[in-house]
Amino acid sequence: EDDRGIAEMGFFSWWREPDYRDDYRELWQLEQELSSPGRAERFELLSTWRLANDESYATWVASLVPKKCQITFFGMEGNTDWGMRRKGAFKDQLKATERLLAVGISPRWQLFITKRCLNELDEFLHLIYDMKLFERCENIVQKFEVFIGGISPEGCGYEIEDFRVEEDDLNRIPQEFISICREGTN
Repeated sequence: EDDRGIAEMGFFSWWREPDYRDDYRELWQLEQELSSPGRAERFELLSTWRLANDESYATWVASLVPKKCQITFFGMEGNTDWGMRRKGAFKDQLKATERLLAVGISPRWQLFITKRCLNELDEFLHLIYDMKLFERCENIVQKFEVFIGGISPEGCGYEIEDFRVEEDDLNRIPQEFISICREGTN
């Protein structure tokens, strides 16, 4: 601890999605050099865009900690592309899932639930089972997690306030889906 009371510092070259830039390995090294030991980690965040579009990225991140990666969805293909504001985002999220599993990293699916995707929840649940995500994570000695998130009025969330679920919408979430969610299994 120095005279100002700062014991540790962590420097990050990104916000919400690391490693998007092509020089991500150099930036990672710089973050390590500028930070206190162990303070510049990726937590459970990786670039899912890079996972889907850079074949060497998954192998590189497999050498880092942790062995989980959060992958965001807004429902099925049309709604995920809409929510992420990019055509092809849904397919990238599925490809990122596959690449993670191939290198021993567990995907942690986050579903932002909006009024737009309420009628797709059964299909999304079936996708989880069709991809055998629970079993495939067990095969790599990891645990598959899925959780539901709500839209909050911050950042781009202000722009989609009209799609935020209300209390009456909650009964449209299938009970089976709730039971497999991270918070539902604790």
